[in-house]
Amino acid sequence: MLFRSLGGKGAFVGWANYAYTLNDPYFRSALRVTVFYSFASAALVTIAGLAVALLLAKPFVGRRWVRAVTLFPYVAPVVALAFVWRLIFDKGAGQLANWALISAHVVSAPVAWMSDRSTAIWIVIAFQVWRYAPFAMLLILARLQAVPGELLEAAQVDGAGPWRRLRHVIIPELRYVLAVVFVLRFVWTFNKFDDVFLLTGGAGGTSVLPILIRNYTDGGLVPAAAACAVMLTVLLLLVVVFYQRKASRWAEE
Repeated sequence: MLFRSLGGKGAFVGWANYAYTLNDPYFRSALRVTVFYSFASAALVTIAGLAVALLLAKPFVGRRWVRAVTLFPYVAPVVALAFVWRLIFDKGAGQLANWALISAHVVSAPVAWMSDRSTAIWIVIAFQVWRYAPFAMLLILARLQAVPGELLEAAQVDGAGPWRRLRHVIIPELRYVLAVVFVLRFVWTFNKFDDVFLLTGGAGGTSVLPILIRNYTDGGLVPAAAACAVMLTVLLLLVVVFYQRKASRWAEE
């Protein structure tokens, strides 16, 4: 695919815009951050969704209301949720996290949670897990309730404890839906813009590829932004193709 030169004028330059983007240290940094952020978020969302689904699969008083409350982070507007998290974690002695830590004498000065490179990426990952674990829980819980009770009863009769039943019965029965949840969350997080932008604006080492594309565009480097967007699309297509091949093999087993 051809783009005009970086200045937006002149003759077509072939692959020069891709070469410029690949050699840009900001692109390489954003790619590393995006891969880590997407993989960690997808994995933790899947694990958290599984844990919540296992808890909500057992009957207890008020289970219906607990399920409804659990869905709140997923259905609430992302702008409102990000605003609340900024009130909690923004730098300042009056912000909730810093106030609690200072009051407990854990820290002596406010921590810049949203801009410090050692904490910012974990804040946005925690936000992802909190916001999207209910989505994973819905899919996993639907499949979990379809697991034959005879399998669990047979495992229990054979002396299998809760951990062995989870490992040898429940997880194998859920592996397809767990894979779907992980791949969907990885792909959606990989090209996610609003969550990171609303929380940190890309500060503190959280500049992911969608934010870099915006920065390229704001800086007048539209061809570089287009090249970056194309490469992001290709990377996601490779992930989807890999998953499709794996899914086809699973279907044949």
